[in-house]
Amino acid sequence: MIGQINMIKSSDDLGVVLKNAAIRHGVECRFDTHFEAQNWELSWSDGKLWHRLDFQPGGIHGVTVTHYRDTYSFLPKFWRWAHRHIPYVPYMAKIDFDGLGHIAMPAEEYKVLEVVDATITKRSAPNHEKVSRVSTR
Repeated sequence: MIGQINMIKSSDDLGVVLKNAAIRHGVECRFDTHFEAQNWELSWSDGKLWHRLDFQPGGIHGVTVTHYRDTYSFLPKFWRWAHRHIPYVPYMAKIDFDGLGHIAMPAEEYKVLEVVDATITKRSAPNHEKVSRVSTR
């Protein structure tokens, strides 16, 4: 039997795929992160830099994918927590972003996972090199 192709047909299906990817990569997965946008977001910290991989379903293009990078000058975890939990705390990060394109819906699961794996693997590659160098001594 040939492997089954899993199709993503709805935002709920997209959420299941992204939650599993988040567990596999050890990152956070959240839904509806800004003003009832109905988006899915994977996020992780890299020192003073907070990465957000945003999947926005809807529209004629299917799912729009954007990689946000929020840079904090100091105390990144504190300011991120404060903004999420204390009313009126301003967002203290500088935000840069790259549009990674669109994924037409219904989509094959592997297309979403390719984007996730390529973006998240970039952050972990230098750490893996350091670990392998240390472990070979």
